[in-house]
Amino acid sequence: MVFCYAGPLEAQRGSRLIASWARSYDGPPGCLHLMGSEDYRAVDAIESVREEAFRRGLRIVRHGWIEHDKVLEILRSGNIGLCAIAPHVLNYRYSYPIKVVEYMSQGLVPVATDGQGVRTLIRHGETGFVARYGYESFSRAITEAISACQDRDRHKTLLSNMRRNVKHRSWSSLNRNLLLDIETALGTTI
Repeated sequence: MVFCYAGPLEAQRGSRLIASWARSYDGPPGCLHLMGSEDYRAVDAIESVREEAFRRGLRIVRHGWIEHDKVLEILRSGNIGLCAIAPHVLNYRYSYPIKVVEYMSQGLVPVATDGQGVRTLIRHGETGFVARYGYESFSRAITEAISACQDRDRHKTLLSNMRRNVKHRSWSSLNRNLLLDIETALGTTI
């Protein structure tokens, strides 16, 4: 099972939540790819669980910041995309729902913590899985996603629903339009 997280690896963006989940991983042999700029607290949180996660069958690969083409290549090899962000964080520059669209467009089943715009994209169990921001809920949603990925028929249905959901949504154009709207509203260039 291949899990992917693409985005800034920061405490506010869920690195501690992902680390807690990895520490007690209880699934099939897996690999967690973490892609994006890193802050020291996030790195400390991930590194503190690396050994335990490995003993439980989850290898962790920190890529750091890499070119987006490489991110897409790794995403295409994945099964589940993780979107863990603290509910009080609202990031206009790298909009959280756009990451969900990117995961879906690459064929990854998203597991997202509930936040701004998430439920417009994810219907729990139909187009991905939504969790409250907390260890138990997040872990339970990932377990559901693993089960869905292992069931051929259910996975096929999920992928079909996801494709239909993002058919007319391009994460790159959505992000570009969002930035233009914000720049216009602020009267500045971001």
